[in-house]
Amino acid sequence: MGTTREEELKLVYKYSVTRAVMIATVMGSTLVTALATFAAFVGIYPEDGMEPESIFTALALLNMLRFPLMQLPQGIESAIKVNTSIGRLRRLLEAEEAKNLQIEVTPAPPLGQTILSISNGKFAWELEKTPEELAEEAAQKEKERAAAAKKAAAERKKTKKGGVDVEEKTTPADEDGEETPYSWAPTLTGVNLEVKSGELVMVTGRVGCGKTSLLHAILGEMHTLEGAVERSGKAAYVPQSMFIRNATVQVSSPP
Repeated sequence: MGTTREEELKLVYKYSVTRAVMIATVMGSTLVTALATFAAFVGIYPEDGMEPESIFTALALLNMLRFPLMQLPQGIESAIKVNTSIGRLRRLLEAEEAKNLQIEVTPAPPLGQTILSISNGKFAWELEKTPEELAEEAAQKEKERAAAAKKAAAERKKTKKGGVDVEEKTTPADEDGEETPYSWAPTLTGVNLEVKSGELVMVTGRVGCGKTSLLHAILGEMHTLEGAVERSGKAAYVPQSMFIRNATVQVSSPP
């Protein structure tokens, strides 16, 4: 989290410096343009010189062009924001639905009974690969492992015929026994939680430790990689972001 924020601060600083340079360039463009225009005119027509009516006419024209030039940086910034927003919306709309949620909702139990339980939960916000891609990759690795074992057996057989014993080498995957299907770190791991009806539970921790992620995992809005979530009754979630209902003040401000 700290590294991400440092990168964000660097990008914000770079953006602010670039914006300040663009604004300063636009604000000073009138003076620079006037000097360049007059210098070019004198250089091309040295015998005519500069007359007052020509100077004031040129200054009036340059002042008229000042406002469009000031809008140019804002137009570029708006175009970049629109492009970024369209890309995010496209990725959101093209993203696959969460298929491996394992949440069982049962009727509300009596007071004192378990109303929420998570056993050995492992959750992630996004999967770098879909379950189908993981299965296909596992099958491909199994084929490669079988082909490598067959090749090694043929080489050992050939070596034994020559009267030389060769020590068999094992791969890291053979030593570990199996490979993990996920090459990235999940957001939450080893979550075990049990809440009974009538209890008041408070989850505390530093910023970015996973408090909000735990709530979303309970609601079923995260990918369940391992374990299971059992929830009884209905659940209400109030996020940190402010909102107001499209209703009266009394309805929007419950006691």
